[in-house]
Amino acid sequence: MKTGSISALVLATATSILAAPSPKVSVLEPLQLTNLNAAIPSTTPPQTCLLSFAVKDPNTNTDTKCSAYWSIGMPGNKTYNCSDKAYQLHLPNGIYDIEKFDLGVSRADGSESGRATVSGDSWECEKQEYPMARCKWDATGSTTEEIWTICSAPEKLDDSAIFQPPRWPIRLVDIYKEYYDIALWTILQAHGAERGGALAIYVDTERSAVIEINRRPRKSTRQELADTKARVRELEATLLGLKESTKQNQKGLAILSPSRSSSPASARPVSEALLSYLPDTRDFDTALAAFQWHISYCGLGSSLSTQRAAFYSLIQEQTGCTFNVDSFAHEVTQSFNTQQLKSTKKVIGIKWPGSALVQQCLEYFDRNGLYSIFPIIDVEAVQILLNANVLDKPPHMSRAANRACLVAFAAMITHIHRHERAFANADPDAYLQAALTLLPEMLLEPPDLRTLEAVTILMLYICPLGRPQAAELLLGIAVQLIYNLGANRIQTPNEIHRTDQRSQHLRALFWHCYAVDKEFSIRKSQPPLINDADCDLDLPTTYAQETSERHFYMKPLSSKELLFPPTSAFPCSSPRSSGYYQELSDLNLGYPADCRPEVFATESAPDYLFHDLSMRGVNIHLEYYYCLGKIHGASSSSKIPSPQSWSPLPSSAELCFEAARCSLIYIWRVRQFINQHTFWLHAQFLLTAVLSVFWYLITVPTSSTFTRDLKTLEDIAGFLAHLGRPADDGQTYPPFYLAQAFVERLVSMARHSRSRIEGT
Repeated sequence: MKTGSISALVLATATSILAAPSPKVSVLEPLQLTNLNAAIPSTTPPQTCLLSFAVKDPNTNTDTKCSAYWSIGMPGNKTYNCSDKAYQLHLPNGIYDIEKFDLGVSRADGSESGRATVSGDSWECEKQEYPMARCKWDATGSTTEEIWTICSAPEKLDDSAIFQPPRWPIRLVDIYKEYYDIALWTILQAHGAERGGALAIYVDTERSAVIEINRRPRKSTRQELADTKARVRELEATLLGLKESTKQNQKGLAILSPSRSSSPASARPVSEALLSYLPDTRDFDTALAAFQWHISYCGLGSSLSTQRAAFYSLIQEQTGCTFNVDSFAHEVTQSFNTQQLKSTKKVIGIKWPGSALVQQCLEYFDRNGLYSIFPIIDVEAVQILLNANVLDKPPHMSRAANRACLVAFAAMITHIHRHERAFANADPDAYLQAALTLLPEMLLEPPDLRTLEAVTILMLYICPLGRPQAAELLLGIAVQLIYNLGANRIQTPNEIHRTDQRSQHLRALFWHCYAVDKEFSIRKSQPPLINDADCDLDLPTTYAQETSERHFYMKPLSSKELLFPPTSAFPCSSPRSSGYYQELSDLNLGYPADCRPEVFATESAPDYLFHDLSMRGVNIHLEYYYCLGKIHGASSSSKIPSPQSWSPLPSSAELCFEAARCSLIYIWRVRQFINQHTFWLHAQFLLTAVLSVFWYLITVPTSSTFTRDLKTLEDIAGFLAHLGRPADDGQTYPPFYLAQAFVERLVSMARHSRSRIEGT
């Protein structure tokens, strides 16, 4: 079939749908609800009910799960998304009575939806220790007919309209409830059909019903026609994409990238648009997993380590409180849901940037001297690829590494500099996902410099997203490519098939990956992937030999001078020798006098010092204090120092805590740098310092600095609360909420340690 006939068919179908009268609701298959659970996990106020069940919709072949958390007696109309966002769970009147159970879901798009009423007379219960009872619904013994109500509107709607909705039966299978001695009552709001009004039925605690009819504004014929035309264009693009995809599959290509013809559609299966490779901590569960991973490397150790057990033991001994990270995670999850906060994971598709956008990124990169801090691509080599129209040719005519390098580069530049007007309409996450689809094919090709560039860019992009495990794996690939390409050794300019520029760029990539490898090694206290004995560690001639203000402030950059990440110079990847402290001190003395960390990390530092401070300068200062704490904390990393063992002179433990204090003061002074995009870059510095100061507070509650240190932690908690303020619709960024709750819990326990001393 020709393209023109496909378009005509799509347009004819859409037009006929628009012109046809609204059909009556067809006979629908029963909606099946399974695994219904209602539980009151704790009787400690505020009491919270956990409601969950599974829904199978045979009409749409959909299986989804719905759940809600509700503080007992909380008024108000609340909506919860099921795992399938097309369905919603509504609890407009809260939870009151578990013995009579009104239950249902509605479709989020406003199409066929309603409510179900289920009699609660057929529960069979067995007593248990926790919860007090577990009950199963006897569906076969129930004589009550459960009804699912669908609301459809007449062609014309007026204020006196009366709906006569058809009925949709519900089957209930394997339903359970768990409770103590408190009642549960749920009610589901019924939304209207796709056109017209909506019927809502509410039942209050006295079982009196209130029926409300809400009118939905109808679109004009012109608006509906415009919407239909837009939908037609989407369908045309999809069909063309599928057609091109079929052609490519016939050629035997396992990994596809888009053919850039006149159609803007991607030549990939439609299902790929639903894939999501990137960690997204805007989702609460993802953020919680990331948070738990980070704090395990902030002084707590892993969940089963002796280090974490010692931490719990110290808290119990010094404060009388019981603390457990897993219990904290459960409690903070309940609290988040109880407050009706929302966290929505971004739906990320797969998009391929055009050659014009990549060209803009390359010119921006070169014009602003970004090679100085991100030596991730060879500008001339990438320009050659763009001149050859690599992205506009069929995929089989170019290497996957070439395409991945260009696409990943566009993703990184448009992400870091997303506020530039030229990149306002870019979608960097979708670009990076497109580059990730090329990874299998790229790794099966013979490696070259573009392969190393692409993998390095992917690693740098993913690293600050909160789940660095994936970035570590990509770094491992990059390190192997470094060895395979000989980047760990200095290449001579006259070596066969190597130009001086290529050799210099290869070494620049080596040093960049070397610094990132050191960063991971320092943060996790693990050996680096790159063995120094296997490398030439002579710095390139273009490396800035002396630290200057360009390292700390917003200054013009030059691609002819490399400013490597500071971690490569920090001597604390294995801080077990007193010589490391001297090296770190010498490094600090090499900074300009007015750029040293101690100048900034005070409450009295003038504000003008921070005006032109760059993110790079902030990272150098925080890295310094982090390494200082690591060096002085190395001797006590596996045991807890007792106050009696400290001498009158400053001990390593006290110097470690002083470094933590300085870190928190510094973070407070540069708080304008911390936002959703940078939080995970600084999370480990922040959480490590918080835990160190907390450790000091409960270990030495009689310290003269106790009040000041406690105030510092309270300020950090307040700052996180400010960052995590929910929007008007309840949306919030979960990492801020988690960090705030964690710091506030530590502050509370620290107060207990002081009160125990004062009470004796």
